[in-house]
Amino acid sequence: MKKVEQVSKLLSAVLLGTVLGVGLATAPAPGAAAPLLAAQQPETPPPPDIPDTPPPPDKQPERRPVNPADQPAAPQAPASPATAASAAGACPAPPSAFGTKEKTAVSMEGKIYFLPENAEKLPDFSTLPSQGSIYAAKWDVPARNFTEGFPGVTNRFEWFALDYQGSIYVPKTGTYAFRLGSDDGAILYLDGKKVIDNDGVHGWSVSDTDKVDLSQGEHRFRLSYFQGPATELGLQLWVTPPGEAEKIFALQDFNKLLIDNRRLLAVTEDEKEIHVKFGSEILFDTAQYVLKPAATKALEQLAGVIRSYPGYPVKIEGHTDSVGKPDANQTLSENRAGAVKDWLVTQGNIPPACITTQGFGQRKPIAGNETPGGRQQNRRVEVHLVKPAPPSQPENQ
Repeated sequence: MKKVEQVSKLLSAVLLGTVLGVGLATAPAPGAAAPLLAAQQPETPPPPDIPDTPPPPDKQPERRPVNPADQPAAPQAPASPATAASAAGACPAPPSAFGTKEKTAVSMEGKIYFLPENAEKLPDFSTLPSQGSIYAAKWDVPARNFTEGFPGVTNRFEWFALDYQGSIYVPKTGTYAFRLGSDDGAILYLDGKKVIDNDGVHGWSVSDTDKVDLSQGEHRFRLSYFQGPATELGLQLWVTPPGEAEKIFALQDFNKLLIDNRRLLAVTEDEKEIHVKFGSEILFDTAQYVLKPAATKALEQLAGVIRSYPGYPVKIEGHTDSVGKPDANQTLSENRAGAVKDWLVTQGNIPPACITTQGFGQRKPIAGNETPGGRQQNRRVEVHLVKPAPPSQPENQ
C-alpha cells in the first residue's frame, strides 16, 4: 500500500511540473559537480584587448599629429555639448542704437525718462521717475531716423531723455580731448564737472573739441541726452587719448580688467578685427589637442575679452608647422581649434553660434620651417573678433 502511495505522489509531481513548465533535475552521479542554472552558465571569454600599434618616436614637436582614428579614445577630450547643441541659436547682434536691456560684461546703465512735449533742454532728473534702463558700452549713433523705441523697455521714440552714469578707468595720465555730437541736446560730465554742453532742441550738431587733464585711475562719468520731437536723432562721443588718434569713446578702452587681459594676451587691433595669438605650447602638449590644465588662465582671459564685445563673430584658427604628413597636420589643426571653441562655450559662457573654427594645417606659415624657432612660431592658434561695420556718418561731423 505504501508503495502505491509513493508512485501516486511521484506521478502528481510529474504532472505539476509539466503544467508549470519546470523540469525535474537529474541527480548528479556520485562525485560529479552539481549542474549550474542557466543564469550561472559562463559566457564565452572576450577576445584579448590588443592595443593600438604605437606610433614612431617623435623627435620634433608636432611630428605626430593626433588623429582620432589612430589614437586611443580614452585620453582625448569628450565631444563638447557646444558642438552638438545650440546650432539653432544665432549669434546675438551687437547692441544697437543706445544700448540693450541686458547688462553686458562692459557696459554702463542709462536710465530712461519721459519728457513733456515742447521740452527745450535736459531736465532735472531728480524730479522725474525712471521708466526703465538700458546698458551701453559706447555712444555711436549718427544722425538717423528713430522710430523703434527701446525694445523690451518702452516704445517711446520722442520726448525722452537718457542719463548714463558710472565709473571709467583712465589707463594713463595725460590730456584727453573730447567731442560730442547730438540731435537734440547732450551734456558730458567728468568727475562732476561739465566738460561739453551741447544742450537744447536742435538738429545734428557737433561741439568744438574740449580738453581735460585726467590722472590714471577711476573717474566718474556721466552722459545725458534728450530727444525732442520725432523722428531725427543722434548721439556720438569721440575721444583722443594722449598720443593717439581720435576714435569713438568706448568703455572697453576704459575698463581696467579688460585692459589688463588685453595686455597679458598681447592683443592687437585694427579697423577690422581684434586679434589674439597663442603659441600652441601654451595650450597643448606636443602633438595633442587636449587642452593642458595650465592653459586655463589664458583661456579665462580670452573669454573675458570676448564677452566684453558682445555680438562680435569669433573665428578660431589652428595652424601647425610642416613637420609630419600634411593630412595629419590638417587634422591636428582642426582639432585644436575645436578644443578652444568647446572650452569657450562650456567654460567661458560664449554663445556657440558666435564661434566658427577652421584648421589650416601647415598651409599658412608666418615664419620659415627650416629652424626650430620658425617652426615654433608656426605652431599656433589664432582668435579673431570681427568688428561690425561702422554706422554711416553724417556729412557735417
